[in-house]
Amino acid sequence: MKHIEGIWHLLKKNRLYSKRRGKFFFPILKILFFLIEIPLVIGFTYSFFLVLKIYTDVTAEKMFFLVGIFTFITIRLLIEGFTKHSFRFIDNFEHEVTHIVFSWAFLKRVKKLVVTGKVGGSVEVEGDNLITRLSPYFFPLTSFVLLIPYPFLQIGYRKFDLFLVGVAYGIHIISTIKDIHIDQPDLKRGGFVFSMMFVILMNLIFAGILFSIPVGSQHVGDFLITGVVSILGMF
Repeated sequence: MKHIEGIWHLLKKNRLYSKRRGKFFFPILKILFFLIEIPLVIGFTYSFFLVLKIYTDVTAEKMFFLVGIFTFITIRLLIEGFTKHSFRFIDNFEHEVTHIVFSWAFLKRVKKLVVTGKVGGSVEVEGDNLITRLSPYFFPLTSFVLLIPYPFLQIGYRKFDLFLVGVAYGIHIISTIKDIHIDQPDLKRGGFVFSMMFVILMNLIFAGILFSIPVGSQHVGDFLITGVVSILGMF
């Protein structure tokens, strides 16, 4: 019996030690990751700029993608500016579903989903992490879902799919702008500055991927490689 109690005391002591060690190392890891993020943001900003430069060479796929983005944003701003209609239910639905998708990706069980058009929404999940909390602020879920049929479509029909992808990305842009503020609980939990730097970096990466596809799928790899390699010149 004493032997069992001794083992239990040792395990309890190790758990306490692990918690203290975690509290000590986690802030250090956050600082290191934050310092890595800064040059990555610069590198992917440069890489994204190179992708945008290719849009000066006009093609149907590029134009349909851009028209989709600006059409939705323009119509939404006009409707919300001159009527009482709001698109917030769409924003909130995509926001919460993105939480769910990333929670499933990390094998977290989702217990409850609530979505409204006025007071936002919520998802109850068994455990979370930085990525699942911040995923709606950087991942345009609907755009990537709409991209699934893109490789299987005949070339002449791909521009219409890209138009829908652009509309969905317009939803993400406005939703993200509206949802990001200093009192946002998802951003405050990990530290607002740290969370914002992560959100900016991931938005650049996924925006670059989306904008590269109308140029040519091979440019996705070029964008990602350039974003990483370009920072090497800083050192």
